[in-house]
Amino acid sequence: MKYVCEAPAQSASTITSCIAAIDERSAAVSGQFETEGEWTRVQRRKKSRFKGVKGTAVVEPTGKFKAAEFQVPLFIYNVSKDTTERDVQEYVYEKTHIKIEPERVQTRKNDKGYYSFKFTAPRSKLSLFTSNEF
Repeated sequence: MKYVCEAPAQSASTITSCIAAIDERSAAVSGQFETEGEWTRVQRRKKSRFKGVKGTAVVEPTGKFKAAEFQVPLFIYNVSKDTTERDVQEYVYEKTHIKIEPERVQTRKNDKGYYSFKFTAPRSKLSLFTSNEF
């Protein structure tokens, strides 16, 4: 709890009386902002945070309410400039049987001799993308 003195403190006795007034008024003041004489009570706002609760529910396979599958961003770089997004999509599908939507990443300098691509894949299938056969 903070109090702001609106009157200028010019001597040690004034400061001592201000401190004594704070102690007396601190118990009597309620609410977020109140003005009593020359003092204004200043109080921090309480933070409202939502508390996440994790649960387990049995969901039927035919139900429409399902948990989303986590997606992991993956990058492919040092790809020839002749390669298109469609070529990357076909290559990934051939190796993993997962459909992706790659997008070409713009580099800072266009004079590089290669392209880079970014796409997302399911976290549960990440082992397919990190294997040596990929």
